[in-house]
Amino acid sequence: MVRYSPPSLPLLLSSSSFLFLLNIFDYLAARYLNAGLLGPLAIGIIFGPEVANIIPDNLQLTFIDLGYIGLLLIVFEAGLGSSGSPKLEGITLATVTACIGVAMPIAVSFALFSIPGVFGYTRLQAFAAGASLCSTSLGTTLSLLTPRLRGTRAGSVLQCAALLDDVVGLVIVGVIQELGSRDASMGAKAPGKWELRDIVQPVMVSIAFALVVPLLAWASQLLLTLLPSRRRDRLFSSKPQFFILGLGLMGFVAGTNAAGSSDLLGAYLAGAFIAYVFEPARYTHNLNSNFSIPSKPISPIEAFDNYFAIPLYRFFSPVFFASIGSALPVRSLFSVNGSHEVVWKGMIYSLLMIFAKMCTGLCFLVWPEIRSNTGATEPYTAPDTDRPESPSNTAPMPKPLPISPATHLVPIPHTSLSKRQSVSLISLGMVARGEIALIVAQLARPILVGNNSSNSELYAVVTWAILITTIVGALGVGGLVRSWKNQGIL
Repeated sequence: MVRYSPPSLPLLLSSSSFLFLLNIFDYLAARYLNAGLLGPLAIGIIFGPEVANIIPDNLQLTFIDLGYIGLLLIVFEAGLGSSGSPKLEGITLATVTACIGVAMPIAVSFALFSIPGVFGYTRLQAFAAGASLCSTSLGTTLSLLTPRLRGTRAGSVLQCAALLDDVVGLVIVGVIQELGSRDASMGAKAPGKWELRDIVQPVMVSIAFALVVPLLAWASQLLLTLLPSRRRDRLFSSKPQFFILGLGLMGFVAGTNAAGSSDLLGAYLAGAFIAYVFEPARYTHNLNSNFSIPSKPISPIEAFDNYFAIPLYRFFSPVFFASIGSALPVRSLFSVNGSHEVVWKGMIYSLLMIFAKMCTGLCFLVWPEIRSNTGATEPYTAPDTDRPESPSNTAPMPKPLPISPATHLVPIPHTSLSKRQSVSLISLGMVARGEIALIVAQLARPILVGNNSSNSELYAVVTWAILITTIVGALGVGGLVRSWKNQGIL
């Protein structure tokens, strides 16, 4: 039994100053860099154990758990906004883009680390390093894209590709975790020995969920149409929508986790499932005009705005990015076993990892544009479910915060990007690695370190690449958004 006792003054001041500075730095980074996530990231590094060590370990673990809830909610919201799925052509382009985004970092890592006399790492270590950098930070991407950019063809492809890269990264988490545990248990006798099942199982489970959930959504929507109108109409009021969102998110996350797949995949599928099944417009023709529900029918994304958006973007999201910063091994980035070679090696590897992800923009450059029946170019536009832009006289935030359900009813002005602008957005938007890369790198640490546990150079090199690519990607997309706003494009 835990007894209640007030916290000590140092703990109270350190935790309260941490939470206070999170929002201050978030505002400053959003105001001057158009990348608010860099503010909490910096606060996490400063307050973390590698720099000032202000936050105790038990409190840091608490913030990591709370931050992961924020990540789940960010991905869940992305799923809620996907009810009007992009066209088949957009899905195909996103899939090709994601495949290049996964293959290039692994291929470059194999090519670089196989150079004799320079790095001298094994092929398994090269795979672990490339796998750590093959993901794209979905949380970073979603926090930087404005509603108008999400509605463009490039924005839709970027979101889908980032999600696919994250799903692949999370599948690789299971593979790396199994390889790392086998490597550690077998030691030098059989390093890196693994079975095909270690890779096939998480891949097949993820594919199974991706195929079954759309069928389940179709069947659920059909069952709802068979319900009496009076009962169905009650589902589209505020409080039932709140319970549907909460229970759906927890159920999908628990299900995917128990099946051996990704929590984030479960969160995204939960959002997409709920958005499809409980969209009021699908039942408009069956609404009972004689029954009056308490207010206008509320969609899931509007209910999310009412109950989840403000705590997410004022608390959970900043805490999430701060937890990433606190987990970075900053001290080992500059010296390993008395040698500073890790710095230039980390810089070179970071530049190569930036190049590897920017190659994804080539897909959009060579891909044929959508043409209408008249022959004119027809840019892809997402359904009108996003929020309006924040006023120009206010500081830009990572995501505009809603005030009422009516915000989703305000149409967003159409934005069309040129092919060059689209290539720039996708190339820079895919660079940031973030949370998934840190998780994979941490799980792959036994492989990256190898039999010599005191030599953590490769782990530090990978951490350099994660940190630099995340910062460069955020600054790059933020700079693009600011530039396009100044030009009147957004």
